[in-house]
Amino acid sequence: MVEPVARIRLYKPSEEDDKLVRFVLGKAYMGLLAEANQRAYFHPLMIASWVAMSCIFIQVMHWWPDYDAFGWLSFLKPLPAFASMAVPFMFFIDWRNRPAFEKLTQNTLRKPDIFDIASYYSRSPASGLWILEYGQSFVGLIAVDASPDSTSEITISADTTCEFTSGTSAVATIRHFHVEEKYRKSGVQDDLLEHALRRTFESAEQVQKVRIVYCPLATYIGECLRKYGFRTVEHTSVSGVSFEECALDRSAWEKKSI
Repeated sequence: MVEPVARIRLYKPSEEDDKLVRFVLGKAYMGLLAEANQRAYFHPLMIASWVAMSCIFIQVMHWWPDYDAFGWLSFLKPLPAFASMAVPFMFFIDWRNRPAFEKLTQNTLRKPDIFDIASYYSRSPASGLWILEYGQSFVGLIAVDASPDSTSEITISADTTCEFTSGTSAVATIRHFHVEEKYRKSGVQDDLLEHALRRTFESAEQVQKVRIVYCPLATYIGECLRKYGFRTVEHTSVSGVSFEECALDRSAWEKKSI
């Protein structure tokens, strides 16, 4: 039996790769929505509110344990109250968080690079979109934009016509960085980031810095960035969701690569 082989390959201008990239980027923020919801579930204030409302419900329904009448089984009596009260809290948290992450997803899919991936990332030799695969399975992707528009955050609609110039900027931007959840514990995101940084810095001397704006809810990205010497530049908020801008200078990269 032939063992699957891991490989990092350059994006191919094909319908299959186009669908894959758009699908992955479309679901990436939904994964962060689940993380945001989970953190909210275990917030001390939320837990205290849930317990308080459950106790009120138990009091109204007279579901407190009665050991003398039912023995140890009576301690199961309040459980339905706790379970039923958890549902509206979970619904409220998702209802509150979902619009922001859906808007972020829409904005990502309306970026100029998504409309014509091949043309956009071919304007500079230091740009590229790389896909990590394990056998036939998709593992992750990373996209680096080193074009003159590398720091632009505009969004466009389907009927918008954009003209972009070729060339290489002094500042490159990691526009997309995603690894499937089941592969993150293996640390493959480190290999993907290292590959992209090497290709970017070694392909063009003009590139003096690589930056990324990411959501700290993606903790695996933050850990990966710190390993390679990225420093925090700024904390921002988009649609109520926290983001962090980090940057890596060429000198720091070259020092680490020696």
